[in-house]
Amino acid sequence: MSIEMSSYKPKGFAKTYTTKDEREYQGLGCLAHGCPLPGSMSLSTDGQGKWYCRHHFGKKPMENDAITLKINQFMWIDEAATRLLRATDYYSGNAKITSFDIAFENVKGIIKDAGRNDLLPMKRLTKHGIEIDETSRTHKREFAWANRLLEAFNLEIHGK
Repeated sequence: MSIEMSSYKPKGFAKTYTTKDEREYQGLGCLAHGCPLPGSMSLSTDGQGKWYCRHHFGKKPMENDAITLKINQFMWIDEAATRLLRATDYYSGNAKITSFDIAFENVKGIIKDAGRNDLLPMKRLTKHGIEIDETSRTHKREFAWANRLLEAFNLEIHGK
């Protein structure tokens, strides 16, 4: 008995392809219901598969609602980091103040309003013992702080 590989589907594996209706529904977003993040990961190798964000990919379907709830609850942290990294898209600087300076102050205000002073810029040591000063005026400052904000966002969602 020979099995044609295109028709072989091992038991216990979910389908990795999408139907026409699923492709139209998905667009560019994560396929998990209510998730605001882009779908960036798939098991498909031809682009036709189901696409999930990095938080939903590989998770059991019964976990999706809880993950989506946390993403929506803490999405403001991700958006704050995005404002730091893409300051020129959000703010208009001038000869006296750059868009990065405006973003820096604006994001500090967002974090204070949320009551998360632990996420404000600080001097800190990385896990490798390198000192980072997120308060000094350099272009690296925004990237270091944004990276810490994204780490905090991931911790809020996965608790690791």
